[in-house]
Amino acid sequence: MQVLANILSSIKGVEEQVVKKMSAILLAVIGMSCAVTVRSIARVSGIKERTLHRFYNTSLDWNKIRWDMFEEHFRKTVGTVFLFIIDEVVEDKDGDCTAGQGYFYSGLLSRVVKGVSFLVVTMVDVNTSQSYVLGVGQLLMTAADKLRLAKLKSDKLDLANRKAAAAERGEAFVRRPSGRRKGTTKEVLAQRKEEGKDAHESMVFRTAKRILTQLAGFFKGSNAKIPKYLLGDGGFGNSYYVGLCAEIGCFLISKMKHNAVLFLPYQGKHDPHKKGTKRKYGTKVAYNNLPKDYLVETKKTATLLIHTYCFKAYNKALSDNLLNLVLIEKTDLTTGVKSKVILFSTDLDLGSEDLIKYYQYRNEIELDFRECKQFFGLRDFKNTAPQKVTTAVNLTFTAHLAAQLLAIKVREELGCEKLSILDVVCYCKAELYARQLLKLNLFGAFSILSSQQIAEVAQLEAINLRMTA
Repeated sequence: MQVLANILSSIKGVEEQVVKKMSAILLAVIGMSCAVTVRSIARVSGIKERTLHRFYNTSLDWNKIRWDMFEEHFRKTVGTVFLFIIDEVVEDKDGDCTAGQGYFYSGLLSRVVKGVSFLVVTMVDVNTSQSYVLGVGQLLMTAADKLRLAKLKSDKLDLANRKAAAAERGEAFVRRPSGRRKGTTKEVLAQRKEEGKDAHESMVFRTAKRILTQLAGFFKGSNAKIPKYLLGDGGFGNSYYVGLCAEIGCFLISKMKHNAVLFLPYQGKHDPHKKGTKRKYGTKVAYNNLPKDYLVETKKTATLLIHTYCFKAYNKALSDNLLNLVLIEKTDLTTGVKSKVILFSTDLDLGSEDLIKYYQYRNEIELDFRECKQFFGLRDFKNTAPQKVTTAVNLTFTAHLAAQLLAIKVREELGCEKLSILDVVCYCKAELYARQLLKLNLFGAFSILSSQQIAEVAQLEAINLRMTA
């Protein structure tokens, strides 16, 4: 397909022969309707299975490949607001052979499953609500992570034993004193904070830092402006990602716990003769008694009363700097039950409407995960070796990006206003069938296709239908 070849022609630093194979593989992945495995790709694309295994063992910079594919479209969208979105996708796998296999929480199943997990960073176009996958990294546990996990288990066991011993003696259980001992240096405190991260949190942050730093380098190398905001759910709303966003030059938009402890800025006068750091924490925020000055919007439906508050406050566990917060309080008019959502941003100039609007785009990455599982084989790969797992998963997300860019090109050529991923899949499938029909050499023939010729076309997706000599 010439359109797909033109999209892949912008890839730099990869051999031309590899790009040609990649073009045939991506066309097969997008167009096939069966499970996306090495064997099915070989059947549809016409590439030998052994050649495909060599391709799967080839180490490529997939994040750079996706950036090269996307850069041309990015440069055409001058003045468009783009946002970074970060999230984790989990795919359950049976057995014990798949590289990086472990136990991860699946939001889709609402429980911990045995499988593999990948951290994904996308860019969403605010005007079209279209999300493009750029960065992908597998969550792999290191030796330090395993030590953290073992220490956490031993600490939990020790706590349970001390509680049981106190109960046997008939005494009240007293926890060990916590806090900073006198004379402890900042370096020791930073080391304890790093050691205090659990294994999963350490894996996610390490992978996120690598991907976001790499993507920031791509923008800098292309003299392009990096997206201003990084969106993440409550799992990314902590001090580590606040610091990471400051390093790469963007702001964080995320969500706090509903019972987060907040402090308003200190409004009193500072004594000019008093030495030391000036006081910055004021009164504690009382959620049940917020000032009316913070109220920016009130909505009422048949069953709900929604109040939206906007104010600036501190959260000691999150950041030393002032945060821009939006609190959405919902009251059920029938039961009187109240619930609240606290969104925050490190950008103090961002308005409450834009903060809520931008955070709603976070769901676009979930749609990307669904399409990758439904159309491009994220749940189908059977590879177990580390490099082959990396290639299989990155092929899935690269095929999704190629399908999105292909939809834009086809929309311009055919004049279609709306073109979904399913339309692109059907378009590529028609291309595959057209190629197979042209191989039959029917030029000048007026007869109806024979059974053998029909079988040759059906070999694209049929598993057991093979012609005998």
